[in-house]
Amino acid sequence: SGFGKSSKDAVYNCRHIMEYVKEKDEQLFPFAAAFAAYQARTALAIMSTDDFKKNKEFVQYCKEILVATRKYISKSFMSKKDRAFCIMFSYAPRFSFMMMKFVRK
Repeated sequence: SGFGKSSKDAVYNCRHIMEYVKEKDEQLFPFAAAFAAYQARTALAIMSTDDFKKNKEFVQYCKEILVATRKYISKSFMSKKDRAFCIMFSYAPRFSFMMMKFVRK
């Protein structure tokens, strides 16, 4: 359905859930962290180039999630391609975004 408020809300909610789980159940935290990373990746994947430019604060927020969850991404349920994108994006957001758009064409 494209990028919009619901995409942002999903990422914000996952971050809150991740923080809540960290306080309540350390054993579930890796799953919550991986899911938050997946939601951030999903939001970034559906952004257009225009969305990416107009939502710099949100892109930075997604990067912070991906940096904070980096060690959980490699052990997550995501495909190798999604894990690679999450890790690559946490280091170089703009380059990763351009590569993702190029690969999708």
